[in-house]
Amino acid sequence: MSLAIKIFFLLSLVTFIVPLNSSCVSPYHKKTSLSSNEHSTYDITYSENEIKVESPDMATSKSHFYYKNGEYYGSQDSTLFFSVVRDTVINITDEYGHKYRIEIEKMNNGQYKTSTYFINEVQGGIYFLISYVYDSKYHISKITKSEFVDYQ
Repeated sequence: MSLAIKIFFLLSLVTFIVPLNSSCVSPYHKKTSLSSNEHSTYDITYSENEIKVESPDMATSKSHFYYKNGEYYGSQDSTLFFSVVRDTVINITDEYGHKYRIEIEKMNNGQYKTSTYFINEVQGGIYFLISYVYDSKYHISKITKSEFVDYQ
């Protein structure tokens, strides 16, 4: 993977980063870890109105998603990221002018999938960055990164 694509991947994660401090303490709080044969792990913490996804192996890989009106968003009032309500495609541009596509779809097996892509208008390509597979209760069962490593 080229350095430019790695940089764009890291920048896409930055758009969803929120400080780790959370004042939400709830009996609903649950934590799950997904690992792979690549010696990497994703820790997923579920609380009443928030999902935190972080990789202890990569300090910059921390994302928070907030529940609002039956769906999860990248920040309090930001971009839709997880939905079991609708299939949709969202095109966004970050503060640096980089363009991304988020695709949310229901799969045939009753699971849902959110995939993020980087759109390179200069070279005319669309590059897969990361996808999340989850159930109707938003419990993430699989994460696939651009290096094609599955976390289950």
